[in-house]
Amino acid sequence: ELESEAVSKKDVISFVQANCTAEFRAAHRVTDGAAANIAKRFKKPQILELAAQLLADPAAHLLTEEQRAAAAAAPAAAPAEASPVEEATAKLKEVQVEAKPKLWKKRTLKKGDKTNFPKAGEQVKVSYTGWLVPVGDEEETMFDTSVQKKKDVPIGFKVGRGLVIQGWDEALQEMSVGEQAELIIQPEAAYGKKGKAGIIPPNATLKFHLTLQS
Repeated sequence: ELESEAVSKKDVISFVQANCTAEFRAAHRVTDGAAANIAKRFKKPQILELAAQLLADPAAHLLTEEQRAAAAAAPAAAPAEASPVEEATAKLKEVQVEAKPKLWKKRTLKKGDKTNFPKAGEQVKVSYTGWLVPVGDEEETMFDTSVQKKKDVPIGFKVGRGLVIQGWDEALQEMSVGEQAELIIQPEAAYGKKGKAGIIPPNATLKFHLTLQS
């Protein structure tokens, strides 16, 4: 029956593992690993020859009924403890998935609908006013706004696609439609060391009032 085409290599390996002694398994490299993985190392004739050897000397290689019952009743082996290297690798992965520190702070001025939060790639419309955060004795300076001739003209763009500064891209995805918020954005999430010629000096911290219109 084991030679039947309907019997797979995995089935034969499972039969051998279930019925042979530990010594036989070790000698023929059919230890307690997954049968499918062990079967990959052998061709079908080799596995059949293995089964034939097992059955040729049952007194030496086959488990007795008592041994089979004892094996079935034995508790499952406790999982092996992780090595120091494995533990260190796991901790490193945990650190890597931790959220990076935000380079901006958001203060809600007016709550939104708390339902519609834009996802990366979605189109948004935003009203805004931006100021340079003063350094030392400087005064706060407004550098841009969506209000033109006393009329608000929101700008539209796909959020989370790098079309605006990083602070906007990230903060807008934490705002819901209708929300008004104040953002303080560090240079690294704004215009950085280069600034924006004639408008934003290098290493400038920016303040915005944003309204997520849609």
